[in-house]
Amino acid sequence: MRPFALRTAGVQVKDINVTLGGCAFWHAVISIKKQPGEGKNALLAALSVMDLKHVVVVDDDIDINDPTEVEWAIATRVQGDRDVMIVSNARAKPLDPSLPQGYGVVPTGAKVGIDATIPENIPREYYERITYAYAETAKIDDYVNGKKDAAAEPGDEAVVAALADEIAVAIGKAPLYYTDIAERFSKYDFVTIARAIGQLHETEKLWQDTRGRMCLRGSPFSAKPLGK
Repeated sequence: MRPFALRTAGVQVKDINVTLGGCAFWHAVISIKKQPGEGKNALLAALSVMDLKHVVVVDDDIDINDPTEVEWAIATRVQGDRDVMIVSNARAKPLDPSLPQGYGVVPTGAKVGIDATIPENIPREYYERITYAYAETAKIDDYVNGKKDAAAEPGDEAVVAALADEIAVAIGKAPLYYTDIAERFSKYDFVTIARAIGQLHETEKLWQDTRGRMCLRGSPFSAKPLGK
């Protein structure tokens, strides 16, 4: 894809990936150095290119060649009613097998744009990359060669209740992500930890802070509901 349409729209482009999954033809991921409103302007400009069918626009902190990064941007920065743009009856290509096929017919179809840039007035530091429990210790080659995980402790109702109390004490001192809790209490298996957290939720003790970390309801860390 040539960036001419984007330059004409006054958008500062960092990079463009016309993806192989989109047949190197119909899909593009575009990273921009965004000013307010330019996510939508970039979409309008890119979708004006006849070949493109689906376009995602992201900020310049996203690696557009990494599908996981692009999906993370969509998951954390998009609200469908605000950031998904659908253009109906746009000029399309007969090569698209999802369109009605007919010799001599000029096809029209839908184009979709997703503005996966950070919404205006939200600080970029709110967007932390997700981390996964045990990610640094789990090596796929070990498991291919037959390694087995050490057996963690399962828990009965009494163990679950005691663990819930321990987790409550921990998140009462400082908010924690799930991965932090899983690593801190890694001697217990996943089911036991999940049940303990579930028990805190059922007893209405569990809440989140403004960054999505677990904390106690009503604690100084807890996020306040909108309008309060």
